[in-house]
Amino acid sequence: MLQTPHTPEKDAAFVSRIRRYDSTEWASPQVTPTSGERLVAARALGLTPSPPRSRNPSPPSQQRQSPSLIWAAVALGLLVRHACSLHPYSGEGDPPRYGDYEAHRHWMEITHHLPLNQWYAYDTEYWGLDYPPLMAYIEKILGFLSHAYDPASVALDSSRGYEEIHHRAFMRFTVLVVDALVAVSAFVALACKLEATTKRRSLLIALCVLAPAPILVDHGHFQYNCLPLGLTLWSALFIDDRPCLASFLFTLALHSKQTALYYAPAVFCELLGRNLEVKKIVCLGVVVLMTSLLLWLPLIKEGVAFQALRRCFPVARGVFEDKVGNAWYAAQVFLRARDRLDQSSLIKVAAVLTALGSFAPCLLRCRRVARGQDRSLANILRSLHVSALAFFLFSYHVHEKGILVPLYPLLPLSLAERDYAAAFSLLSAFTLLPLLQYEGLALAYGASVALYVLAWYDHKPRRAFAAFAGLVPLHFVPLVVPPPARYPDLYPALVALLGAAGFGLAYIMVALHELKPWRRGKVD
Repeated sequence: MLQTPHTPEKDAAFVSRIRRYDSTEWASPQVTPTSGERLVAARALGLTPSPPRSRNPSPPSQQRQSPSLIWAAVALGLLVRHACSLHPYSGEGDPPRYGDYEAHRHWMEITHHLPLNQWYAYDTEYWGLDYPPLMAYIEKILGFLSHAYDPASVALDSSRGYEEIHHRAFMRFTVLVVDALVAVSAFVALACKLEATTKRRSLLIALCVLAPAPILVDHGHFQYNCLPLGLTLWSALFIDDRPCLASFLFTLALHSKQTALYYAPAVFCELLGRNLEVKKIVCLGVVVLMTSLLLWLPLIKEGVAFQALRRCFPVARGVFEDKVGNAWYAAQVFLRARDRLDQSSLIKVAAVLTALGSFAPCLLRCRRVARGQDRSLANILRSLHVSALAFFLFSYHVHEKGILVPLYPLLPLSLAERDYAAAFSLLSAFTLLPLLQYEGLALAYGASVALYVLAWYDHKPRRAFAAFAGLVPLHFVPLVVPPPARYPDLYPALVALLGAAGFGLAYIMVALHELKPWRRGKVD
C-alpha cells in the first residue's frame, strides 16, 4: 500500500499517466483509484519495486485443475480389468466342481430358486453357500438378473458347470461394475484426499487400479473381493469426521465377506480413540448392532442364523489352504506344526497370536489418537494394513488370496511409502503365481506386472524393483528344470516360503514403526 498522501490533482495526474499504459474502465478521471489499484499501477510504471515472486505457488485448491488425468487413470484401470477378464477363470472346463466362478454362479442359482431357510443347507458338498448375509442377498439380486438374461444359466441343478460365453460375459461384467462403483471409486476419493495436485492424484489412482493382485484375483480367478475391501476403504475415509457412517460402511463390509474381520481391530481402535465419550460410544454401538440385526433378521426369523454362522466359519477346513505365504505354512514346512497339534490347539494358538499381532499395534495407535496425535487419514490406512497383515500371517484358515486384505489399504499410500508399497504389491502378486499358472493366467500375470512397473515411470521405487528382480529367476526355472520326483511341489513351496519371509519382515517393520511415526518417502 502506498504511504504517500494523495490529492484530487495528484489522482488526475496519476490517471493521465496510467492511460498511456492501460485504457481499462477503472482508469477514468471520474473514478478515484483505490490504494490497491494505485499500488499495482505504480509498480507497472516502475515507481515502486515489485515484491519478490513467492517460491511457493498458490494452494492447489485455488488453482483450476482439470480432472481429465484422473478420468484417464480410472479408464485405464477399468480397461485393464476388462482385458484380464478375457483370460480363463477359476475351474474353467474342469469338472466336477469347477472353481470359484462356478461357486458364485451356483449361489445365484440357489438364492434365486430356493427359500431362504435352504440357502445355507442346500447340497453343501458341492458349493454350499458360505458367505455372510449381505453377499447372499447380492447373489439373489444377481441371480434374478441372470435369470432374466438367460434362464438356463441359473436353472436349479441342471445348470451346474454352465459356461456359455454370453453368460461368462455377464458374470465378468457384474464384477467390473461392483469394482468400479465400490473399490475404484474409493481409490479416487482417497487419492483426492491424500494428494494435493491433479498430477499426483492421477498417478496415485493409476498405481492403485493397476496393482496386479486385485486385478488377477477378481477379474482373472473370479471373486468379488472388491466389495468388502472397497467398503472398508470408504469406511476409512469417514472415520475421522463421520464415525457413524464409517461404522455403518464397515458393518456392511463385514457382512459381505468374513475376511473383512482382518480390519476389525484397527477400525475398533481408530473409532474408540476418537469417540471416548459415552454418548458417542453408544451411538456407534447402536449403528453396528442395528445394521447387523437388519441383515440377520430374515435368517433369524427362519431359524437358520446359527447354521449360516457355522457355514461362514468353517474351522474343519484346516489352518490354511494350499500353499499360502504365511507363518502357519512356514511352521508346517519346518516344524510340522499342523501334524503335531490337534485342531482345537491350533485354533487357540492362532487366536492368541492373531489377537496379539493385530491389537498390540492398534492399541498403541488408539492411545495416541485419544491424545489428539496421528489422526491423519494416512495413519488410519497404515493401521488397517498392519492389522490385516497380522491376520493373514497368524489367523486360522487362510487362503493365498487373502493377501489382498492387507494390500488394499496400502495402495493409497503408494506415493507416501513408495518402496514399501511397491515391494508389497509385487510380492503379493508373486505369491499368487502357482495358482495363476494352474488356472492359465500366467500371461495375464506377466502383463499386469509389467503395466504396474511402467506406471511408476519417473518415480521408480528402485529398492522395490531390485528386490523383485531377485525373484524373476523363479518365474522361469520351473519351465526348464522339472522338480525332483520326491518333491513335486518344490517350486510352489519355495514361492510360499519366500512370501512368508517377505510378509513376516513387512509385519515386523510396520509393527515396530507403530512405536514411532512411519518414515514417509517423497516423490520428487
